[in-house]
Amino acid sequence: MWLALGTYVGPRTAHALFRYVAAYVTQRSEEKAFRVYVTDSLWYQAQGKALRDRFADLMHPRKEIDVEEAIDMVERQLGGEQE
Repeated sequence: MWLALGTYVGPRTAHALFRYVAAYVTQRSEEKAFRVYVTDSLWYQAQGKALRDRFADLMHPRKEIDVEEAIDMVERQLGGEQE
């Protein structure tokens, strides 16, 4: 948190400061996770192996939907049921 205080230049309110600190901590955590992922990926490649999952999929997994739900979403985006 103290590192975030040194870089904060926004409004001097507690609410704004806490939002900034939360975003700062999240960003730092993702950066550290990415560094670990790259290091592990290089280590596996040196052994002739590879990681199966992308980093983006690990951080933000995709929500799986069934076929009927996908059809309903497309129909809603098109403006109603097509004949």
